[in-house]
Amino acid sequence: MRWLALGEAIFVVALWSTSPPLVKIALGYLSPLQLAGVRYFGAFLILLPLLLWRSMNVLRGLTRSAWLRLALMGFLAFPVGNGLLFWGLETLPATTSSFLLTSIPIFTLVIGILWLKERPNWIQGIGFLLAITGGLIFFGMRIEASDGLAVLATVLGSLSLSVFGSMARDFVRKGEVNSTVLAAIPMCIGGGMLLIIAPVTQVPPMPALGILVILAIVNSALAFMIWNHALQSLQAFEISIVGNLMPIGTALVAPLLLGEVISGRAWLGMAVALAGVILVGIAGDRKSHAADGCVESVVSE
Repeated sequence: MRWLALGEAIFVVALWSTSPPLVKIALGYLSPLQLAGVRYFGAFLILLPLLLWRSMNVLRGLTRSAWLRLALMGFLAFPVGNGLLFWGLETLPATTSSFLLTSIPIFTLVIGILWLKERPNWIQGIGFLLAITGGLIFFGMRIEASDGLAVLATVLGSLSLSVFGSMARDFVRKGEVNSTVLAAIPMCIGGGMLLIIAPVTQVPPMPALGILVILAIVNSALAFMIWNHALQSLQAFEISIVGNLMPIGTALVAPLLLGEVISGRAWLGMAVALAGVILVGIAGDRKSHAADGCVESVVSE
């Protein structure tokens, strides 16, 4: 199950790697908050039939505390997290923005240790360092000083997304919700907030509509469902390391969509980062086999 979950996470990261370039193109037609609102509330509408069909019993059984936590997740992930990331993308190249997302595993590691009590073993620690090092090699740390505010916004957005991911992992560990609820409800609340703050007053042109359809259906509704399913088997720290491959994927896609050029060190950086992800997966697999009886309950969809 762990290797299936790793495969699911890698597939989602491949999808999400296309998001920064697509978002940067769409920002020529919509504001950051409008784009985020349409994307995520649209994804909720796509998931709504599935939510009503398969998850009504789960929704009826949610406590007030669970609803409040889901609402907080929606606020942190979409108005705050993605709102800041989209705003930063107005100034930063897509590859730079995606590179800054490599701070997510660092934040997630700290949150996981302090809150979730999920501690990596020493082999996973080495894998973590390799994954971060691979990102640094790939991009060479070339960030313009004039982009300081956009960089800060992107890092704060990454912190917000790290808290969101850790809260999702906590829900899964406790078995309170299924993948559909965990994907749909935060997007409903967060995307709805964004549309209230920044309503779309006219229909975007066809290029923007096409991008919005891809972002909402594929990169949001489908991707979050699969990602949350992978969280049933992977710790928050482990899945965030897989997410660390996203900047590399973005840098490979960005030249095709935006004409952004990547350096010759790219292949070395990718190899180092991939080695880190594989090491984390192998070490975690050994740890899970050693911990007999520590099986987490998950609500069946």
